[in-house]
Amino acid sequence: MPLRDLNRFFKLWIKGSNPRLKQLFISCDNVVPIAPDWNVLLKGLRAEEAEANGSKKYILMNCRGISGQIEVEHLGVFASVIFFVSN
Repeated sequence: MPLRDLNRFFKLWIKGSNPRLKQLFISCDNVVPIAPDWNVLLKGLRAEEAEANGSKKYILMNCRGISGQIEVEHLGVFASVIFFVSN
């Protein structure tokens, strides 16, 4: 899944779509080892960077006041994006 599509998904979540979503995990195995441009994922999200060990974490708030956390990790040819929603 392209990072641009994930960016659109997160923007829609901020506007209130998918209110019952609790967790989303996306993992990809790149055939050609390229470094993902995480700026594409975060563009226009107004995310706050949080402390993390070995990965990057960002906090989002949606229109209902619910916070979500994006955790991104890139290890060689593997990349993962995990999205947690807290009540």
